[in-house]
Amino acid sequence: MIRIENSKFHNNNMQRPNFIIISTSLLFFVTCNLCYAQQFPKYEIQLGFGPLAREQIIDDAVETLLGTASLDPIRMGDFSNSFNLSLRYQRRQWISIGLALGFTTKTTYRTDYSESKSFYKHSNFMSTFEAKYIYLDHPFVQLYGVTGFGILLVKTKDQRFPHDTKMYGWPTTQLTPIAIRIGKKFGGFAEMGYGYKGIVNFGVSARF
Repeated sequence: MIRIENSKFHNNNMQRPNFIIISTSLLFFVTCNLCYAQQFPKYEIQLGFGPLAREQIIDDAVETLLGTASLDPIRMGDFSNSFNLSLRYQRRQWISIGLALGFTTKTTYRTDYSESKSFYKHSNFMSTFEAKYIYLDHPFVQLYGVTGFGILLVKTKDQRFPHDTKMYGWPTTQLTPIAIRIGKKFGGFAEMGYGYKGIVNFGVSARF
């Protein structure tokens, strides 16, 4: 009987350090995750390029609605190359807000009554407010979406008459339902949406 009790006492002594090690490891893992959740990077700088940008997304929506009501065929718009810079501040774990500045350019042509083609060069400058909605925020992988709305300054020049330049302001927007960022402090991103940043927008990003 004395040997059995000694054996049980020995097993309890062996199990106690194992329990302490496992409990400490779990506590350390949970604490690290909570620390990252509370101390996530606050600021982000994003530099991107969108080869299929469509700044007049509001015009497209109105024309599509009117065309559908009148059974007219939908007119295809011209796409631009977008160079954009976004500055964001992450207020919560799931959302960050900021400003986006950009430049888009494209060349289009029109055919007049004499069937002669007129080439037009468009240079557009944009300034927009953006909100970034974060679906998954891991230290190395982030899934998110973006909505943006702002003002587009359009500059149009007829190549036949270089001095004939027109400038006007117009509202613009961006809808990006799905995007991914890979990297911790420095990384790359790819976004899919429609608007002033393009159907596909990709580039580099820094968080700090």
